[in-house]
Amino acid sequence: MSINVAKAMDWIGENLSYFDPFQEDEPLEIRGVKKFSELALMLYVYVELTGDRSSRRVQEIIALLQAVRARREFQDWLLRSPQKFVLYCDVYVILRLLGHEDENQRELVQRVIDAGYLDQMERAPFRTMELSLTLELGEFRHSVPGLETLIESSILAQPPNPLFLNRDAAYALTHVILFYYAFGTYREAPTPFSDLRGLRDCLSALIVSYCQERYWDLLGELLMCWDCIGLGTSAVTELAWGAFARAQEVDGALPRRAEENEDDLEEGNIEERNEEEQATIEQQRKDDFARCYHTTLVGIVASLVHTTSAQRSAPPAVQHAPPAEAQTLPRPDRRFAPAARKSLGWLEDLLSTAKDSQTTQPAVFCSSLVVAWIADDDADGTPLSFPTVARLVWQELRQREGQAAMDFSQIAPALKLVTAGLLSSQGFTVPSLHDFLREAAGALRANPSADALSDLYFCEKRVILHALGLHPAPQTLNASDVVDFAASIDLPASTDKIDELLLRIFSFTAHGTRPVSLAAEDLWLQDLLSGLAIHFLRQYDLVMGCKVLRAMCYLGLGASPDFNACIDFLHLHQRPEGSFGFFGVEEAEMRTTMPPTFWAEADLYLPVSLNCLWTLKEASDRWRLYDSLPMPILC
Repeated sequence: MSINVAKAMDWIGENLSYFDPFQEDEPLEIRGVKKFSELALMLYVYVELTGDRSSRRVQEIIALLQAVRARREFQDWLLRSPQKFVLYCDVYVILRLLGHEDENQRELVQRVIDAGYLDQMERAPFRTMELSLTLELGEFRHSVPGLETLIESSILAQPPNPLFLNRDAAYALTHVILFYYAFGTYREAPTPFSDLRGLRDCLSALIVSYCQERYWDLLGELLMCWDCIGLGTSAVTELAWGAFARAQEVDGALPRRAEENEDDLEEGNIEERNEEEQATIEQQRKDDFARCYHTTLVGIVASLVHTTSAQRSAPPAVQHAPPAEAQTLPRPDRRFAPAARKSLGWLEDLLSTAKDSQTTQPAVFCSSLVVAWIADDDADGTPLSFPTVARLVWQELRQREGQAAMDFSQIAPALKLVTAGLLSSQGFTVPSLHDFLREAAGALRANPSADALSDLYFCEKRVILHALGLHPAPQTLNASDVVDFAASIDLPASTDKIDELLLRIFSFTAHGTRPVSLAAEDLWLQDLLSGLAIHFLRQYDLVMGCKVLRAMCYLGLGASPDFNACIDFLHLHQRPEGSFGFFGVEEAEMRTTMPPTFWAEADLYLPVSLNCLWTLKEASDRWRLYDSLPMPILC
């Protein structure tokens, strides 16, 4: 699947006047020439990949390029503003490649090069690559290093970590690849990247992430990079292509961002816009053009490259996912023990404050108990042992049990069950929790699931009760239920849809308590889940990121470089005092919007820290929280 190139070209043709840097006799300025140069570049790739030199749309664009080039204001710009050399030179070079040479302009361009103007600017490596490509296509004499040499000093000297790439860095990455492959026209260029698998994984993660963000022009560039390199067929890129194609508007345009047209009125209502918001229909057309022109150009080029690369085979290093037997155990992680010690130190301070406050809700003590259970085995030498925490939690819950202000119903059901089981193993009973435990066990035993799919929302409770010896093993989905649902997801996917996928993975694996393996043809799930985990972590949604990472652990996909990068990210985001997450901005805002009882350590940092520790522990070895639950002494 790709966008409708013919419709996109028609949109370009119908809006061609807006590409003219001299429209309405406005003075020549960098923004206007940039979009004009991008139009020329699109035309070059279009002609190269389609062979079409004579169609009406191609001839219209050539006529505009020639008309602008003929203006003295444009010609003299080269000598008056040589720092904009590349934009000017691109137009000359592309017209030359299309058979429209201008010897006078060629002489001036070479004169500027020989005068050393190009040596008087500091450029980022990818900008130097842009210059090198232009000079190479124009066959000029120059001393600028070649494209392959420049890659060695670029952001792709080694595969970057997608978690740390902001939007500007992601654009730099795509431009290194696009300039090296001349936007897909250098189809047989040798691959200059030593770690092709690492680059593939990085691109895959960024494709998922920017697809989820609906950032269409960057998604188009990433998809183009994938095909320029020739990375072959990928289930994830096909899902992304579907999203990119659906973003194309009825008139053929592609917006830069999805949300930019959420407030647009219907076409028939344009004249009814408030005059303060939109003065004229013409201004609206200009705004629509500015919103769409870049992504539409990118979409045309990306689709053409995608079509022409479909017959190419991926390099052996990346052609197929590793076979199922190559799935390895997670790497041993010696960082968990010190992280656990830090967390217990922080938890000790939190509990000290919590028990002295009459407004601390029961869920805080329940979550603290689970944190202590996860951390205790790996935190030797700390004064806060699990039995100590269990006694404190039991005392505080019993004290709060009869108070009207204490809402035990707000504790998540799974957390209630785990807390009751853990307390019971130490000989402690909290009637509210243990009554719930008995009632839940009885109700679920009396109502066995008809099938695993209809039982998704009860599966976790059945797994916990089974671990506590109070329920038979639950029914579980099979691998095809997970894979087929994943393949049916349209990117960008809502958080609710991703939660549905995770529920299926948790059922299939019984929340990690049931060993499973995926067939080789199903290992593309690693690309999808890695991309989603990285997306959520980049958005700083640590809880959702952790849920995806645990799902990967349960599927045996916890040994990939992207997975390990996410685990490194979680370790990096443990605060010196032991909690997880740097939420200073959110904390400041919540203090102004939440009730006076809001307590950042308990209401914000504790749930995040529980999820991070849980994920780090399960990623560090084969330990699983629900497998580790002790058999209760009391029921």
